[in-house]
Parts: sequence; C-alpha cells; structure tokens
Amino acid sequence: MVKKVVSSGWLGSESNSDSPGKRMIGSAMVISMFVHSLLLAAILVVKSMPQAVTIPVQKEEIKTNIVFLNDPGSGGGGGGSPMPAPPKPTEIPKHKRIELVPIVALPISEAPPPVPVLNVSIEANSASILQMNGVSPISLGTYAGGGSGGGIGSGKGDGVGPGTGGGFGDGAYAPGNGVTEPVLIYQVQPSYNPDAMRARIQGVVLLEAIVMPDGRVGKVRVIKSLDTKYGLDEEAVKAAKKWLFQPGMRQGQKVPVVIQIEMSFRLH
Repeated sequence: MVKKVVSSGWLGSESNSDSPGKRMIGSAMVISMFVHSLLLAAILVVKSMPQAVTIPVQKEEIKTNIVFLNDPGSGGGGGGSPMPAPPKPTEIPKHKRIELVPIVALPISEAPPPVPVLNVSIEANSASILQMNGVSPISLGTYAGGGSGGGIGSGKGDGVGPGTGGGFGDGAYAPGNGVTEPVLIYQVQPSYNPDAMRARIQGVVLLEAIVMPDGRVGKVRVIKSLDTKYGLDEEAVKAAKKWLFQPGMRQGQKVPVVIQIEMSFRLH
C-alpha cells in the first residue's frame, strides 16, 4: 500500500501549487492590472484632448430715454384688488340711415275734351214769320203745339223729359274718356220775332244743354246772350228743348251728356 506524503508549509497547510487559493489570487491580480490599464488609458485620452478656448462676450449697452409727462399716466391693473371695476361707458345707439324714396312725378292728366258745339243758322224767312205768329211748321207730338200742350211750344213750360227739377248739369257727363257724343236726329229752328227783325238784331246765342238718356233735351242755359229785350235768347232755349238725340253711351249704358248748341240769327 502506497501512502501519499503531504508536506506542510509555514502555515501548517498543505504546499500544493494547484490549490484553489492560489488560482483566485492570480485571477484578482489579472483583473486589477486590466482595470488600472483602462484608467491609465482614459487619463491619457483626456490629457490629449484640446483645451476649450474662452471667448470674451461684449455686453451691449441699452440706451434708455426717460420722458417725464406733466399729466399722470393711467394706472396699472389692480391685480386681486377687491375694489369694483369702473362702469363701462354706455353705447349710444346708432341711428338708422333713412333711405330717401325717389318721388315719381305723376303724369299730368289731360284736359277734358271740349264740349261739342252744334251750329244752327236761322234766317228771317217766311217760315220764321209763321213761327213768330204762333204757327210751328214742325211738330213733336204731345210735347209741341200752339202753347196749350204739356210744356213745349209757343207757350211757357218747364222743359222736356226728366231733365227738369234738379240743378243744371247734375250727374251729366262730358263727351270723351269713354263717353260718346249724342247724335242729333231731329231739330226745330227758333222763331225770329218781328220786333227783333225791325231792330235788326242778329248774331249768335250759345247754349249749354243736357241730353238725357231718353234722347230728349233736359236743362238748358244761356252761355252767350244775344238779345234779352226782344226775346231771341228765350226763343233759342225753347227751340233747343224740342230737339231729339241718339243719347250718349258710357260702358254700354245710356247716360246724360252735356253739349253746347250755337244758334245764329241772320237777316237778309
């Protein structure tokens, strides 16, 4: 049997070159040398870097101009001041612009057409002398005669048809503007009395009359007089009241229409 001889060192431990303690010490020395090498390399790198250059900075002078005002300026904000803010000024409402509407000139109405004038010329002849003696050469039936009839003739009466009683021109139309003129269909000449003939009175009597819807002449008045002394004006009025017309029309209806009659008295 072979025995292993173990020699002891100064510490009384076994002297063996392959012991775990020696291997740990060796590893620690290797690590320490590696770390110191890294530190030395880092120091060399830092020293080899260029040093930073410091550039002096010039300060720019700011010129400040202070202006003193006579009036105090407005104050700053109050921050958290408990005092209420001043009331806002009341806004004055702006007035609305009034647009002017252009005034359109109305067309001037045309003047009514003149009243038509019917001309009748009377001469002193035998027929007129018969009339002056009370004999009428023309008859109008029951409305004409020797003075004893119902209102027209050599006697005195109030007129013909419904034209009597009201004021002259009451409700009558003037020809034009849709109103047609009456058309004369029957006429009687006035009498030329002997006194007017001896006085040699001659001229024109202008009458204005209303032709009623039945075609007869209503109210008659003298516009231009010729003779009031010997009765020529009255003879002209009496003759006009015996005339007959085709009445004037308005919108298909017969209406009273105003006309003018001009009667001329002439001597040979």
